[in-house]
Amino acid sequence: MTASKTMDFFAHQEAARRASKRLTMLFAISVACIVAAVSGVALLAFGSMREVSPFEIVAAAATLTIAVIAVGSMVRMAQLRSGGPAIARMLGGREVDPGTRDLDERRLINVVDEMAIASGIAAPRVFVLDGEDGINAFAAGFDTRDAAIAVTKGALLAFDRDELQGVIAHEFSHVFHGDMRLNTRLIGTLAGIVCLVTMGELLLRSMRHSRGRKNDGAAALAAIGLSLMVIGSLGAFFAGLIKSAVSRQREYLADASAVAYTRNPLGIGRALWRIASGTSRIEQAGAREASHMFFADGFTHWLGNLGATHPPIRQRIERIVPGFAKAQQQGRGFDALGATSPASAERTQPATAPYSRAMPEGVTAGFASTTSRVRTDDAVDQVGEVRAANVAAARSLLQSLPLDVASAAHDRQRVAALVLALALPEDSAAQTTMLTGADAATTHDARQLAAQLRPLHAGARLAIAEICAPALGSMDTAARDPLLRLLRAILLADGTLTPFEFALLHVVQRHAQAAPQRTPSRALNLGGVLSEIETVLSWMAHAGANEPEAAFARSRTALPGIPPLTLQPKGIASPALAEEAVARLGRLSPQGKRLLLRALAEVAAHDGSIGAEEGELLRALCACWECPMPPLWISGSDPQG
Repeated sequence: MTASKTMDFFAHQEAARRASKRLTMLFAISVACIVAAVSGVALLAFGSMREVSPFEIVAAAATLTIAVIAVGSMVRMAQLRSGGPAIARMLGGREVDPGTRDLDERRLINVVDEMAIASGIAAPRVFVLDGEDGINAFAAGFDTRDAAIAVTKGALLAFDRDELQGVIAHEFSHVFHGDMRLNTRLIGTLAGIVCLVTMGELLLRSMRHSRGRKNDGAAALAAIGLSLMVIGSLGAFFAGLIKSAVSRQREYLADASAVAYTRNPLGIGRALWRIASGTSRIEQAGAREASHMFFADGFTHWLGNLGATHPPIRQRIERIVPGFAKAQQQGRGFDALGATSPASAERTQPATAPYSRAMPEGVTAGFASTTSRVRTDDAVDQVGEVRAANVAAARSLLQSLPLDVASAAHDRQRVAALVLALALPEDSAAQTTMLTGADAATTHDARQLAAQLRPLHAGARLAIAEICAPALGSMDTAARDPLLRLLRAILLADGTLTPFEFALLHVVQRHAQAAPQRTPSRALNLGGVLSEIETVLSWMAHAGANEPEAAFARSRTALPGIPPLTLQPKGIASPALAEEAVARLGRLSPQGKRLLLRALAEVAAHDGSIGAEEGELLRALCACWECPMPPLWISGSDPQG
């Protein structure tokens, strides 16, 4: 398994959309078959009754069956509305305090932060399943706004850093390739069919009061109840087979992505071998409905591999580390296979603090530079792809952060001050004016943190905002709403939003919202959003171009088949209008987003490469549209990854 690009991001997204449509069709067919079966049983049970016609019996049975399935699915989806955190708690997960001092949990937070920065998405919330000794993990949620990553207590204690990083990289692949959303929807879909079994059980229990009495109606209801249990169980079984088939293929892709991200097949390979040598079993009652979400199959199946949601462990290892099976037969271990493993600082140095206080040599210049430039193709092709250089640079950034900044990023009480510090200008008098609405402690903290952040590149500062996401998401309404109002007032003090300001506002608003707003599922085509495309292309043309007209003209080659667009004057679109345009463009299909991002990159690179201002705006737009782009100030230093 090489570390080359495993699958085009937009093609993967399109495949996920097609899979969702196929599953919807198969679910509809399954429901139709279940309705027909239940109606047939009802007709046999009540067909002799003269009071009602056969048509009325069939109509009543079909309506009741559809209602039970629909209500069951809607109730479960409502329970999962908050996304990944709701699923993690449903499975017995405990959210890890972002500022934890537990060494194992601190290592987990560090690895998640590292992968978040390297991949260009905000850090998901992290959970530990304390009651599970099996070695396992999962990612859950609808999108990056409500993503959660959870590991079992067994995995937290068993994995070394490289193994943990391999598993987390695997889960990150699920996060931004659309698998996580599909997996979450599957839980809600199957819940409706399972409700039929519950309804059947209730009918059978109600018949206990009719024992010893001649009651044809009661006998008929008992027959209906038994039939519902059998039919519902069969429906859930076949739906589970569909779920398993889809899940197995996506596990292979996530394994391959983990190797590409870390350039370390031994990490995830050894993690899988630990599972093969031990257990990945999940004991939590009711966790079987989420079996397809786990890193490894956590349940036994009476049909063996036919009902398994994951490929066989040894088969996955052989794909990751070719020659593994032969080496095992010869009694050799992983290290004899010739694969290389990057050195890990945390293997030899205990994690006594969130990050290192020292600034590693060379890191300051690399992260403070404002002249990092990237080619158009290199930027767009990296959407959804993480390179080993990204991971290494992200680790260097985290190790370089002052302890006070790192601590504030994970502290629910101080994260507001850090967010405000990221938005403050250098001028001390302006800081005082802008922080008028904050309390004295927050004002003092924000000014102190702003001074420590000043040497950092804008992209590195945005990365800091992204690792604040879990702490922001756990803030209560009383603290969150004033923060959002004050942050917006600071950023819009001059009536405009720079690319960095837009990116910062987007990250904070996106992850501080208690209940994220979902965009409609129906995709739009480019022709339906021409005015919005004009707005964002004009914004990009004015962001860093000395010749915006020439820069804007470059977009025509990337958007074939649409009417000519017109460059809007600088500043004509208000920040609110620009945000509205960005939100609507998020409904484009994956291939529509690909074309639009290519056009934006062409505008940004009108002079041959993408500069800092244009790069940050491009990354912010990608994040808005669920197309994660690794930081360009990392990839620009090593285009070949």
